[in-house]
Amino acid sequence: MASKVVAKVTALALLVSLGVLATHCTQFVFAAPLINTSPHTLKIQDGQVQSAYRLTVHILSHLPGASTVRVYVTTKNGYTDQSDVPTTGIASRTFDIPQNQGNWVQVCSNYCLKYQATGKNMLVSLSPVAYRLTVNVPYHPFGTSTVDIFVTTKNGYADQASVPTTGIASWTFDIPQNQGNWVRVCVNSGILSHAYCHWYQSTGRDMLVSLSPVAYRLTVNVPYHPFGTSTVDIFVTTKNGYTDQADVGTTGIASWTFDIPQHQGNSVQVCVNFSPSCHKYKVTGGDMSVLFREALASPYYPH
Repeated sequence: MASKVVAKVTALALLVSLGVLATHCTQFVFAAPLINTSPHTLKIQDGQVQSAYRLTVHILSHLPGASTVRVYVTTKNGYTDQSDVPTTGIASRTFDIPQNQGNWVQVCSNYCLKYQATGKNMLVSLSPVAYRLTVNVPYHPFGTSTVDIFVTTKNGYADQASVPTTGIASWTFDIPQNQGNWVRVCVNSGILSHAYCHWYQSTGRDMLVSLSPVAYRLTVNVPYHPFGTSTVDIFVTTKNGYTDQADVGTTGIASWTFDIPQHQGNSVQVCVNFSPSCHKYKVTGGDMSVLFREALASPYYPH
């Protein structure tokens, strides 16, 4: 009898143990499964969206006239984001980068840079402008109100400006990233049918260059002229074929200054309408002043 009681008690204990175990197993089976964070999904913790790290991008400079700068970010594992950032002051935007996005992030704005990602918050600086090119035009044809300046980079970026000639005509161009190792600057002020150009090596740093369509100024003085004439016609011709002329009043010494373009050879010829001959002068590249003397018959004074 005692053995039966012991057997029943043991069986009952075994059933209770199985029930408890079954209860615990049931809890494990129906617990919500852990969801792996998607490469494009932010982690949820305590009801709040959690990013792996924050990436702040500062745009230090921007191309002229742009009211916004578009910034793109791409992680190693394929997450992408973008934003149009206002250019007021220093353009800046902070991106929340999700979990499990690899060990680098690429930031683009007209050009791209890749940064190592350690999972900590990051601050990077980016500028669409590689360097600034200032072009000074110290000499320009007399009477012109503007000069046209054109810039072209090795990789094809082009810009231009029509610059007033008050003082030294000057303009600063913003050159974008990745534009090669040279830039061509051309100046045109109507002195020739084509612009005067020069090539400069670029190193990525700000540059200041001086360029002028005028090679030198030639001043022609005509101290003597036929009596009674109110004007004198002066003609100039360079070795390489550039020509110009002026109708100059004879009050005092008749004088006129000509703007001679670049690349016009090492001589210039000056002619005056009342003279049967012309005078040729050697050119050194600096400004010149010549005195055109032509023998005139001595006036006759009756006794």
